[in-house]
Amino acid sequence: KVYDIPEGGKTFKGRAVQNMLDIDSDDKATAFICIKNINDQEFVDNHNLMFCTKMGIVKKTAFANYARPRSTGIIAINLIEGDMVKDVLLTSGTDEIMIASRDGRAIRFVENTVRVMGRGATGVKALKLNGPEDEIVGMISLQKPEGLSEEDMINDPTIPTVLVVSENGYGKRSSIFDYCITNRSGKGIKTLNISLD
Repeated sequence: KVYDIPEGGKTFKGRAVQNMLDIDSDDKATAFICIKNINDQEFVDNHNLMFCTKMGIVKKTAFANYARPRSTGIIAINLIEGDMVKDVLLTSGTDEIMIASRDGRAIRFVENTVRVMGRGATGVKALKLNGPEDEIVGMISLQKPEGLSEEDMINDPTIPTVLVVSENGYGKRSSIFDYCITNRSGKGIKTLNISLD
């Protein structure tokens, strides 16, 4: 429960996750999902968790599989050797997913192209990486407003935009329509000119 986390001022260092959850000292949290009421059965039944790993694997699991958490945690994804969870999102089943890689490419695909899997599954490829130095750096979900076509949204000044920020602090803001929807497991499109030096 959120109220178990001590509240502090701007100089308060916080409390170690290991003091609140029964996890190993060498484990670390990679994502937090805020749920207003985990006992709301309708909400639980109509949402998924989308996992993304640094090697470009995505996995969608019904949120209901996590609705009864244990203090020691439960298995969420089966990782291959050398891989790690990079991001986790709560999705509605009809979201669009955008994933970006370290070499400045991004892919946008529809969530329902990834089938719902069990907690022990590994997942499927979302983005082909560009060599051994490349890896996934982030994932976001986009919800298209109901009743609006993509053409309507292009002419709407309030259309969603994507802000991409590099490791050295450079930022670039673009319309989501600069990223066409493609099939997952592609190479994506260039989103930012970067240097891997």
